[in-house]
Amino acid sequence: GKNTAVAFPILKNLAKSDFKKFRKQFKKSASFVYVVVSGHPDDKLIDALSDAPSWCRVILATGKNAKVPFSKNVEVVRAGEKEIDFKKLSSWFYKNKLNHVLVEGGPHLLGSFLKEGLIDELFTTIAPKIWGNENGRALTMIEGALFKPQDVKKFKLVSIKKAGDEVYLRYNRKS
Repeated sequence: GKNTAVAFPILKNLAKSDFKKFRKQFKKSASFVYVVVSGHPDDKLIDALSDAPSWCRVILATGKNAKVPFSKNVEVVRAGEKEIDFKKLSSWFYKNKLNHVLVEGGPHLLGSFLKEGLIDELFTTIAPKIWGNENGRALTMIEGALFKPQDVKKFKLVSIKKAGDEVYLRYNRKS
């Protein structure tokens, strides 16, 4: 999402030679596609996306009516009218052979994909870092979607990895 892309310098990290070496080590393509989903793109977001290395394709997915500041480095994909249609966006990914998409964002973005049944795997990190929050502003893992008991999304733990003081959990969606 927009806030994640602006707050964290992901594209600067992608530009580092260590990242390219890491992808080569695991026999991944040298090119990389970075997609940001935002219903309300602004100048800060476009500035954050302008740091992309030349071998990285940058896509901004937004709604048809969203005003997008101009940038020659950012490809704009319109999915939906006023709101982003996540099923249309997923179809666009598939048509463009983007079959493995990592969704990194906050609870609203994750909730939007999960509500449409578009999450196959879930990666969760437990890190001993406590930021805190203001009264009444705590977010859950999913925001904007409340599932009925019979529609609760269920996942199966498939791996655990410890790295330093952090724990990485990987889950697959149960059928």
